[in-house]
Amino acid sequence: MRLPASRHVKQPNRRMFFRYIKFLALVGLSALFPLVGFWANNLGQVRSTAAIPTLLTILAISWVLYNLFLVVLPMYDKSTLIVLHIFILFFSYGHVLYLLSKVPLSGVNFLLDHLLFIYGVIFLAGILFIFIIKRIPEELINYFLIVSGLLVLFNLVRISVFEGRLAVSAQYTPVTQSELSPADARPDIYYIVLDAYSREDILQTMYRVDNSAFLQELKLRGFYLPACAFSNYDNTLDSIASVLNMDYLNAFGIPFNTLSQVSAQKARLALDSQVRHIFTELGYQFVSARGFASFIDNRNSDIYLNYYESQGQVDRLSDLVFVNFFLETTLINALTGNTVLNPVLTAPLITPVKQSVLDQTSLAYEEANFWYHQTNFVFDSLANLPEKPGDYLVYAHIISPHGPYVFNQDGSFRYPLDTTNDLILYADTLVYLNQRVLALVDTLLQKSDVPPIIIIQSDHGTHNYRYGLNKHKNLSAYYLPGEVAILPYATITPVNNFRLILRDYFDPSVKLLPDTLFVRKTKEYEAVPVSCNLEP
Repeated sequence: MRLPASRHVKQPNRRMFFRYIKFLALVGLSALFPLVGFWANNLGQVRSTAAIPTLLTILAISWVLYNLFLVVLPMYDKSTLIVLHIFILFFSYGHVLYLLSKVPLSGVNFLLDHLLFIYGVIFLAGILFIFIIKRIPEELINYFLIVSGLLVLFNLVRISVFEGRLAVSAQYTPVTQSELSPADARPDIYYIVLDAYSREDILQTMYRVDNSAFLQELKLRGFYLPACAFSNYDNTLDSIASVLNMDYLNAFGIPFNTLSQVSAQKARLALDSQVRHIFTELGYQFVSARGFASFIDNRNSDIYLNYYESQGQVDRLSDLVFVNFFLETTLINALTGNTVLNPVLTAPLITPVKQSVLDQTSLAYEEANFWYHQTNFVFDSLANLPEKPGDYLVYAHIISPHGPYVFNQDGSFRYPLDTTNDLILYADTLVYLNQRVLALVDTLLQKSDVPPIIIIQSDHGTHNYRYGLNKHKNLSAYYLPGEVAILPYATITPVNNFRLILRDYFDPSVKLLPDTLFVRKTKEYEAVPVSCNLEP
């Protein structure tokens, strides 16, 4: 019996539609995997929303590209394989380039120099093969679909778990059993972090900088500078999570082998800290500055210091940085100079593409311009804080003297960035930074009705040391006004910052912890008691 004409027509159309959706899904998943994989391997570096525009853009481009090939070659399977072939080459280029650069073997330099040409040969060979084969097994397409779907799902789960754990409030053990009972006149508390500011002996030996005049000025203003200053950890996240929770990370179940790694638990400790909870309950307002990474970016602070927002601008710097680093893992990397093609012949083609797709000069300027203004904005904002009513707990993380090195000695804007001699640029930054710190201290001491508590400290030492004891030698200075029960001492470390403050000004029952460093010799960390006799 013959089917009615209408049903006879619709059935093939429906089958073709589902085939189109299946192949389109494979194309979309294959395009998404490199992005979500990159995203999942950089959790905590940028806000998750920074990846969304790129994700949508990739989906749109893959849809357009697939349909264009269908118009030219109306065969679902072959059009799909061509698009997948293009994606594999496009998204793998930067990774292959990086891996080859790490292989110390003869002949690798030839591959590096001619990688773009090799990719061109592989592209043409792949296209020829796809056209030669007569039939592509449906089972192979189904296999690719399942594998790509699982890879995307696996990374999305990693991202979701991280974000979910970050969103759950941390459970804290109270640092004291007694109720904190401050006096009527409460001091503002300033914890000012100067990122990667090294101790005086490191500045002298590595940078040839005599920082004694600055340190002497701090002492004249009443600061105590520990003679044997160290950071407990050698990286920002571990240091800040420890300081703001007044304990070592192993007390929160964080093992040695995860130190220096970003995790949701450590990010949560930094963003929703015990120190903040305690002082919020005491009526303090929490003040923070925009962080260089999302794991220290307290955007929900009572006062959030962000230069962009102060100017009524949208802060899209993280989005731009995320896109830039992702594109560096792709074939776009070839446009940055990793090519043996004749520059005279290729410049008219490459230059416009590079400027429109990956304008590194523009991004470098945007970053430098922001951190220049952000650093000055934070200093200016803190100087005005004593005039505002209320009590303030300030965690001001200033991304300096850490790069980008955007300051000349007189405080003028340094651009374009010169990375040929980081030692000189770091030293120049210190000259201006020291001036701003002393000016801020003078303002805070003069304008505050109640003498403030001020701790000026770096989260770790210079990044010119990758690991080892020298990476822990940091700037550390304490201003504790009035009669205090426990004075800072030569080997005090940041983990005791707020224990000291609580003990001296709020609750005498608070105990200090033994001062310990978690030092990485090569790969493994070792707990080392602090002593002035420690040697690298």
